[in-house]
Order: sequence, then structure tokens, then C-alpha cells
Amino acid sequence: MAEGILKNITNKYKQYGLINFLFRICKSLLRRMGIGYDSYILYTQEINISKLVFRKLLLDVNIRELRIDDFIVSNCDYYNGRKMKIYSARFEDPSFKSYGVFHKNELIYSCWISLRKFEMSVPSNFKLDENQGLLIDAYCHPEYRGYGLHSYMNNYRLKQIKQNGKDLAVVIVLNENIPAKKSQEKVGFVKTGVISYIRILNYELTKIK
Repeated sequence: MAEGILKNITNKYKQYGLINFLFRICKSLLRRMGIGYDSYILYTQEINISKLVFRKLLLDVNIRELRIDDFIVSNCDYYNGRKMKIYSARFEDPSFKSYGVFHKNELIYSCWISLRKFEMSVPSNFKLDENQGLLIDAYCHPEYRGYGLHSYMNNYRLKQIKQNGKDLAVVIVLNENIPAKKSQEKVGFVKTGVISYIRILNYELTKIK
């Protein structure tokens, strides 16, 4: 138990860096007092299949669309009870699709697209336009970060969105997640807005500008 918590803290530190990691801790403490604030960057990209570059991966992998059983049998702690509840609901909706990367028959990377619903980690009333597809919930096992999986699977999902009749991709990134922002910008996403979320006790507001 303690080892798992320490591992999670270490991964968060590596992901956000020292300053943003400490900032996340402060915000976590405030949330326990009923006060929450988060800022997200809204990125968009017009999908052009001919410009998608799939660089050779440094691992021998298999990529395919996922089923709920793929998460159930995974040994990764990330796919916990809360996550599985969300995933189970998504699999009931055909407008959500999930894709995974397997190495030696182990799921090492998972990601999703939404072809109809605007989904994010905080409450919102935002909607996708008819021509838009949303990239959400990408996760790479810590031991396999740095192999180019995220950039590859970003392009993979863009191709899937295009093949499903959408021509504009949307992705939301937490403002403190510097690596994720750099990764999205590297594959052609452009910042088009900022989403702010604030909660004070029972009052919640999510707005975009």
C-alpha cells in the first residue's frame, strides 16, 4: 500500500516538475476544504491524413481497439475501481472508442476518442460541434514513457477520428501538465482557448474563453 502511494507520488513529480507538483499538492489540500480551481488549455487541430507522420516505435508492439476485458485483466494500478466505472459507461456508448498498445501481451498504453460528447474531468455544459472529435484519457505505463508512444497514438487517434467522418480534433490539457502540452503542440495542435473551473463549497462554475 505504502509502496504504491510512494510510486504514484514519484510519477506525479516526474510528470509535473517540482513547482507544479507542489502547486498540485496545495490545490489538493484546498479541495479537501471545499475550494477547487483548475485551468485547462483547449487545443484544436484540423486533421490532414497526408500530413500525419508515424515514426517507427522503439518497441515491438501490437495496437488494436480495446474491449472492457483488456482493462479488467491488466495488472496496472491506474485502472482502478473509479476508472473502471467510467470506462464501463463509455463502452455502453458507441460514440466512445478506446485503443491500446500491447508489448509482450501486456497493455502498456491506452487512450480514447469521443465522437459526440465533450468529456472532461470537471463538470461542464460544453458540446462538440458536428465536425469535431475529442481525444481523451491517454495513459502510458511509467516504465514505457520516452518511447514515442504518445505522439504515435495521438496521430493514430487523429486518423480514427477522420475515418469516422470528423475533420477537427479537440484535446484538453491541464495547464500544469507541461509534458502533455509540449506533446500536443509537437504533433500540430494549436491553443484555441482556456477553460477555467472553480468550486467553492456547493458552487461550481466552468467557463471557456
